[in-house]
Amino acid sequence: MTIQNTYYRFFLCLLLTGCADHNKNNTGALDPNAAEAPSEIPVATEEPEGSPGSPALNTGGIIERPVTENKQPMKNIPESSTKENSVSDNNRAGDKKELPGEKLLGQIPPKVDHTPWNTILEKYVDAAGNVAYLKLAADLKPLESYLAMLSENPALQESPKNERLAYYINLYNAATVKLIADHYPLKSIKDIDSPWDTKWIKVGANQLSLGEIENDILRKMNEPRIHFAINCASVSCPQLPSRAFRAETMEEQLQEVTVAFIMDPAKNQLKTDPLQLSHIFDWYQADFTKGGSIQDYLNRYSSIPVPGDARIEFMEYDWGLNDSEEK
Repeated sequence: MTIQNTYYRFFLCLLLTGCADHNKNNTGALDPNAAEAPSEIPVATEEPEGSPGSPALNTGGIIERPVTENKQPMKNIPESSTKENSVSDNNRAGDKKELPGEKLLGQIPPKVDHTPWNTILEKYVDAAGNVAYLKLAADLKPLESYLAMLSENPALQESPKNERLAYYINLYNAATVKLIADHYPLKSIKDIDSPWDTKWIKVGANQLSLGEIENDILRKMNEPRIHFAINCASVSCPQLPSRAFRAETMEEQLQEVTVAFIMDPAKNQLKTDPLQLSHIFDWYQADFTKGGSIQDYLNRYSSIPVPGDARIEFMEYDWGLNDSEEK
């Protein structure tokens, strides 16, 4: 090969290489041996599909937002919900403690049949309001079924007042009888540990205590006569009626138990000076004096006139069990 031919081939090779580089820059062709160039469109950090607030996704040059990135919140889910506190409607309702009688949307106030409780009272309660706890404890299924029925049909705030009164008065009395029967034999309800503070009475989604039923529900209905309708299983308590309270006869029944309690000389002595009254008038004095004095309240139901300035003393309270088996 001549020197002239060698130079000729060398310059031809240089010429061809330069053309290839020029074509590459113009067409974007990639050299197989060259490192991959970084994408000009940044790829977003990937989040779970459909998560609210996900960054834009790389779709090959067209930037799109996820479908869930919608300014309008989903049905029934607050706009401020986060992954930590977002829950289904049912769970969210469960997180908030539902109050007894709180109405859920579309719920219809139940009509509760208190006939089973009436049957139990007629069978085990005597004329003096004493209970045959021994016999009752041997046959608790009817009482348990009645309490279960009340639990599944809680009274609602939208229910008529007399229906709510009947529900909670009967519930209180039935639960007290059940509590005694479960611990029988005993001499007093006070032999049971925290009988008024223990939460064991199921009402809808709640567990209530006897104290809560009395103080947080019944007393807030502004009906002081409930104190003569509920029974604490004790001798000095108002007598346990031998029939269930019913909405349709509530006024008549409340009047009856109030007069009976106030005029019972074992509970109140209105002819003495000073008056000898039940401690119920002491413990719940605020309930009886909203429209006047205790003397004024007594005069509404007493057949014995009570002087407005009569002095008052409170009798010793007998916590002995109202047990007919001991009588």
